Amino acid sequence: MKWTTENDPIGGLLMPIYLSPIIGSGTADDAFTPVWPGGPGEGWIDLRPDGTQAAGRGLLYLPVPSSDPRLDFLADQPTETLTVSRRTRLQNALSVTVSASRLDAIVMELLTVHARTDGTRWRPLRPTAHGDLEIWLGGLARVAEAPLTLRAGQPGFWIAGLGWLPFGARLSRRALLRLALVVPTMAALLGLPRPLDAAVSGSEEWPTNGTTISTGQDQPWNEDTNDAEVSGNVLRATATGAARHGRCLTILATDNHEHRATATLVRPVGVGLNSRAGIGVRKVDSTVLTAYVVLASRGQAGDLRLLRKVVAGVNTTLATSDTNDPGSQAALLCRANGSSIYGEVGGGIFGPVTDMAITGNRQVSYYLLQVDETLGDSTLDGHTFRDIGPRPGTRTLLGVGT
Repeated sequence: MKWTTENDPIGGLLMPIYLSPIIGSGTADDAFTPVWPGGPGEGWIDLRPDGTQAAGRGLLYLPVPSSDPRLDFLADQPTETLTVSRRTRLQNALSVTVSASRLDAIVMELLTVHARTDGTRWRPLRPTAHGDLEIWLGGLARVAEAPLTLRAGQPGFWIAGLGWLPFGARLSRRALLRLALVVPTMAALLGLPRPLDAAVSGSEEWPTNGTTISTGQDQPWNEDTNDAEVSGNVLRATATGAARHGRCLTILATDNHEHRATATLVRPVGVGLNSRAGIGVRKVDSTVLTAYVVLASRGQAGDLRLLRKVVAGVNTTLATSDTNDPGSQAALLCRANGSSIYGEVGGGIFGPVTDMAITGNRQVSYYLLQVDETLGDSTLDGHTFRDIGPRPGTRTLLGVGT
């Protein structure tokens, strides 16, 4: 298993990782989070079985060590072997028995071997469209491996038909296909990439002004909660006081896709007021708000740029860029690729973040909140969205070869 920064191995750099409880109430103004200051560079992996409830834990990376008694310190480096007491506390907190003892191997084991799809634990790690499994903590650490059964006490994998492979070993596509024949159930878990039969892309410029967005626009849209309208060839809220969200009815080919748009944000003058605009991916095909969302917020209640997971209307903040003003106009990007979730708001970068909760959904969405129209509306425009397909090349356990 390999943890790297963008350019160089982390080496001796301390990167404290904790087991954290979940705090907050899940509302838009008090989203679920781990115990963190909520600043740039932090990151976490949500290990709750149910994103609508606070019960559960998360793996938390902080760029600066914390003395908060609610956090359970695990290790300073990914290659560190956990002490018996720390390993026991982790197992007890998550109700699992891990075979590995080194932190990086434990994380991989948790996200593959111990994951479940029946709602009793967190969901399994999924490969990207490129065929890689990636684990991110705080945007600093990247692990890419294959979800194969761990051999107890050693940093590697035992693969039936291929023998023992240490972490960092390379597998050609032929070897992976051989693995698919030897261990069919493992191949299903790997989700070996294949070319898209018909990748889908689209755009939206809101050409038809009026209160209807289901017809007359570049794409058909549904107003899932409260009304939006097109005026001045941009999408805007029709009134103040309540959030509006909806989805594009164009179905993408896969749940690996991205969505871009431009938000124009006013700053409300009232005390405690905010205006917000955002876009989402993997929106469920119903009026329920379940999606990954990037959100820009301006106002007297604070300026924010966020990446969030919303499950049945319940909010969890996955990453924050900073609390600086996103500006009167901000470019938005939200991307889901396997279990790697990424966002941008006005130059602020979120992630990638590892999250496994929302899968299968193939629509994009919008979000608007207008609480004071004294200075005008917050709007969305210039939408583009597309599937993310596999790239050519040899598949390896640590990425894609040439």
